[in-house]
Order: sequence, then C-alpha cells, then structure tokens
Amino acid sequence: ALHYLSPIKYISQKTDWSFLDRALGRVDYDEQELGMWANIDGNRDIFERALTWATDQFDRTLVFAPNISASHSLCQIAKRLGIQAETIDSQNDNKKSREAKLKRFREGKTQVLFNVAILTAGYDLPSLDCVLMCRATKSLRLYLQSIGRAIRIDPDKPEKVAQIVDMAGNLERF
Repeated sequence: ALHYLSPIKYISQKTDWSFLDRALGRVDYDEQELGMWANIDGNRDIFERALTWATDQFDRTLVFAPNISASHSLCQIAKRLGIQAETIDSQNDNKKSREAKLKRFREGKTQVLFNVAILTAGYDLPSLDCVLMCRATKSLRLYLQSIGRAIRIDPDKPEKVAQIVDMAGNLERF
C-alpha cells in the first residue's frame, strides 16, 4: 500500500477558552475574541511549556496563532526563551518578506514560525515535525488544513510521526 501521510501523535493541552462560550451560533470565532486567549496568564504559561517541549525535540514547529497581535506576543515569549522564532502575517509581511521567512524556516534557521491564516493551506514542508494549534475554530476544514501541514511524509525521515499539540480543544469541539 502507498503511504502519503505520516502517523500522528495528537496531544490535547487544555487551556482556558471559556470566554468563547458567549460566541455560540456563529460560523466561526471572531479573530478579536480569539486573541484574548494570549492575554490569560495561565494560557501563556501552558504555551511556554508546550513550546519548550516542542523546540527541545523538533527542528521545526509551526504555530497557528489566534490573531496577529497574539502571534507577535507569543513570538516574544519564544524569543525570550532563546528560540529562533519569527511571525508571518498579512499585515506586516509582503511577498518578499514572506518568502524570506519561509526560506529561513525551511532551512532550519528559524525553529518556530508563528502564523495567522497564512500557512493554513497550500504550504508544503515535509520536514515539519510539529504543529502547535493555538487557535480555536468551529471549522473542521480549517482545523484539518492546519494540522495537515505537519503530516506530509518526509522522504529524508520516513519514520517521522507528526506531533499535533491542540491547545484550543478543537478535536473535542468536533
């Protein structure tokens, strides 16, 4: 049988998303609301531990952040920990800067790349080991596209097991 996807190790890391309880009935959550997650002290502490775990084990980790402000805030946590990290988003990057950041990530010069809806679909990096999903969603499609970034078979490391750390309770929501 042909194998196109890596096995997955799924880790559900509980964090506080209770502020979304009042957002029922919408197709998906508002980015402004989602960003509140990064302002909760306990969430930042759990994120820091998960990030340290990921960077201690893997060469490349892709973070799906709740919004642009949170992406930059979480990236600062990574930098404070001495991790080579960058953000990529639609407000602060043009095509040239995005290409440069993706090149550094692909080459391993950047260990953690934080993004907001830029690398959800159409981005292929078989050597990507880990996704930290720090964005709640009601969309199964968005969730699967996001985690799908890590589950490509790596021809240089066919035994790779993709690590998905869901910090937003998405799987439980579906």
